[in-house]
Amino acid sequence: MLLHFLLADSELAWVRQDGTTLILRFSAAQAERRESSPTERPVIGYAPGVLMQLQDATPLPAGIEALFGRVESGVIRSGSERWTGCPLPFASPAPVQLELVLARHGPWQVAASAFSVGFEGEPNFRESWAC
Repeated sequence: MLLHFLLADSELAWVRQDGTTLILRFSAAQAERRESSPTERPVIGYAPGVLMQLQDATPLPAGIEALFGRVESGVIRSGSERWTGCPLPFASPAPVQLELVLARHGPWQVAASAFSVGFEGEPNFRESWAC
C-alpha cells in the first residue's frame, strides 16, 4: 500500500517550534491510498496523526501556536518543482518553501533547509465515507 499526502483539505491540529525546526501536526491528513497496480483508482481518505518537520525554518510565523484548522490549499516548492502533496512517509534533504492557506487564518509561508513527513505513531489510513 502506498500513501500520498495531500495538503488541501487536511486538518492542521497545531504548529510548534523546537529550536530551528518547525513541527506541524495534522490531526487528519488528506491522503490517497494507491495499490501497486497502476490500473486501480486511488482510494481517498485520511491519515490521523501525521507530522511534518521543517528544519532551519525561516521566518518563523508570528503566533504559530494559534495556527490550526482546515488547509484550503498548500504548495511545497523545491527548486523548480511544485507539489501539492508528497508520498507518506517522505523526507527531502533539499531546501523547500511551504505555502499554506488556512481557512481560519489566511495564507502563510516558511522556508526550510529540509523537510520530512511521517506518522506520529503507527502508519494508518482510513477510507473516506463521503459520497
